[in-house]
Amino acid sequence: MEWKRGMPPTDTDPIVSPWYQDTARKIVHTFANNAARDAWASPPLGAVCTTADTGWYWVRVGPPAAASAMWVPLTATATSNNTSLGSMPAGGFVWPASLTNISGYFPANQLLVGGLTAWPGLWTVEAIFTATPTDANDVTIKLDVGGKITAQTASFAFGTAAAFGQARLANGVAINWQMYKAAATAAFTSTSIQFVLSYHWA
Repeated sequence: MEWKRGMPPTDTDPIVSPWYQDTARKIVHTFANNAARDAWASPPLGAVCTTADTGWYWVRVGPPAAASAMWVPLTATATSNNTSLGSMPAGGFVWPASLTNISGYFPANQLLVGGLTAWPGLWTVEAIFTATPTDANDVTIKLDVGGKITAQTASFAFGTAAAFGQARLANGVAINWQMYKAAATAAFTSTSIQFVLSYHWA
């Protein structure tokens, strides 16, 4: 017996309603990790799932060709290790000597793969530089987010300088940083850098 509107179906009745919905796109599927997610043979575009090991929600995007489609997280955040940079002499100082990829400051994570952004979308990066003793002169943090440079110069009276950059990037783009210490600043006995990286599919 076929199920028709106005009649309750039984457990074995096929649903032949003309307004049938594709439930694969409506259900949030749960997987243990990326490997389990990727074992899903033919996920439709628009499918949503979550991976238990990260707690991230993923959506299937891309052109219809299966080889070009990909899973991207709806949102994701990673915080780097608070990395010591050691002492710095009085006067002008640059660290590192050239713009340097931020991936080396993070523990293993899925946001950056081989030092490059893993997915297309909106990327936000914050760099937080701290030092002692404090100094009233300036420190500049430069961020290169996919070739789009942002630099913020901050009074160092509180021992912290921060830079914030945001850009819409294609996957496979590097995010780099560099710090400039003003000529008038005193020596720093200890310094550190930390990054907060956020991704939003949009």
